[in-house]
Amino acid sequence: MTQNKNPENQNNPPTKKAGPRDLAGIVLLERYRLIRKLGGGGMGDVYLGEHTVIGKQVAVKVLHPQYSEDREVVERFLQEARSASRIGHANIVDIADYGQSEEGLVFLVMEYLEGEELGDILHREKRIPWQRARKIAIQICNALQAAHDKSIIHRDLKPGNVFLTTFANQHDFVKVIDFGIAKIIDENEGARMTKTGMILGTPDYMSPEQATGRPLTCSTDIYSLGVILYEMLTGTAPFDSDSFMGVLSQHMFDPPQPLRERCPEAIIPEVLDNITMKTLAKKPEERFASMQEFADTLRAVDDEGEGPPVTVPAFRQVRHDQGSSPGRRTMLLVVASLVLSSLIVGGFFVWQARQNPSATGPSAGPTNSDMQAGLPGAGQAGVNGTEPAPMDPPPPVEPPPMEPPPPASVLFSFSVNTPGAVCTLESGSLTVLRDGQKTTLGKDSEIGKLPLNQLEVVPQKDPVILKISHPDFEELSVPILFDKNLSIERVLNAKPKRPPSGHSMKPPMGMNTDPTGELLTPEIE
Repeated sequence: MTQNKNPENQNNPPTKKAGPRDLAGIVLLERYRLIRKLGGGGMGDVYLGEHTVIGKQVAVKVLHPQYSEDREVVERFLQEARSASRIGHANIVDIADYGQSEEGLVFLVMEYLEGEELGDILHREKRIPWQRARKIAIQICNALQAAHDKSIIHRDLKPGNVFLTTFANQHDFVKVIDFGIAKIIDENEGARMTKTGMILGTPDYMSPEQATGRPLTCSTDIYSLGVILYEMLTGTAPFDSDSFMGVLSQHMFDPPQPLRERCPEAIIPEVLDNITMKTLAKKPEERFASMQEFADTLRAVDDEGEGPPVTVPAFRQVRHDQGSSPGRRTMLLVVASLVLSSLIVGGFFVWQARQNPSATGPSAGPTNSDMQAGLPGAGQAGVNGTEPAPMDPPPPVEPPPMEPPPPASVLFSFSVNTPGAVCTLESGSLTVLRDGQKTTLGKDSEIGKLPLNQLEVVPQKDPVILKISHPDFEELSVPILFDKNLSIERVLNAKPKRPPSGHSMKPPMGMNTDPTGELLTPEIE
């Protein structure tokens, strides 16, 4: 599936695979009918599909035919299926199947999501309230921590790869997508996927170590998420340039402008400013140690914007005035250019696609509203080193109307279609009250056997994921937000029954069995 089928075809490139075409109407492997095209990119197109037998709607990503005989491209395409399936988390898109059709079309089948990419939202709204941004960032942390736990680094985290949908009546439920260039941290796996020093990713969201082609750790995803958080809060990415090299240079050398200086009208809490700046440290060891620590720090920020103290790394200030050492910065950039010029041939074309308004690749700019939007446009502000013009103080802001305090507890009832199912906490934390005593439950803690009748729960602002288990039924994961009284019913699907492995009937009179259960002929005396 990941290798060339017919070696002789490599010497005679087929004319039918000269470019992408609309595949709506065809059926892949007699299982998936492609209904209509949802979007396109430089490597493939995404279609709304339907399973021909059960009628379930799916999303089918099909690799452009001209790449289907390129072994390395096919391997990277199928890496997305392997990586996402290996992780298995509610905040990561579910990959159901992948394969290659009889006519050579390479494809993967994903859950069909209704919603919008974060990139499209930022392109339309520019920035979003910090409370909403915090909620989205926490879910991305949860998804990437699950990936890191399986030794998988995403490496291309950006707004276009964060999909927001509605799930179990929860708005802004995050699904991280596109693990196509994910790296498996293993000496054997992944080495064949990326050559040493090769730069992969989107320049606006690259960590300094990724920009220089150095070996990557999970901290590179923390940096990329920090860039996304910066953009959600201020409306612009921390660095911007008219060239690929210019952006990479700023990631490597320039300090990011504090968020509250970049966008004072957004009224960003100081603690969120500090959290974001910490993620953008040039040295990986100065960032958060893990996505879990990043998420825990975000959760500790309350509705008033107060939170724990966060140490901001000391950024090296880059001087642009004439009194600074002449040519020093120029020399740094020249050296960086010489090093990077041998590494970014592939990445340059990604950048070029972004600058081209007609591009349909994953890195296309805001003009492409269907796919991967959200990269900063040419008109967005960057850090050019010039002193900002004096700004008038912002006008006084009317305080929002005070909301009534949340209740001390909410009541939660949960039932399924079979007795004996057990409810455990798959993700997050939860505080329950039993006989007036508070008990805080963590991951994998058992909440109780179903049905749960009016369990008293302390309200919280972050959703959790409950797992329902039963030996005779498939496991079920249910995201829940405990902010009001809830009563939920779910249906568990029975596990397929296995045929009996041995004889279940007793042998007839006069017959014996050996230890394996096989019938033996009777002994005649």
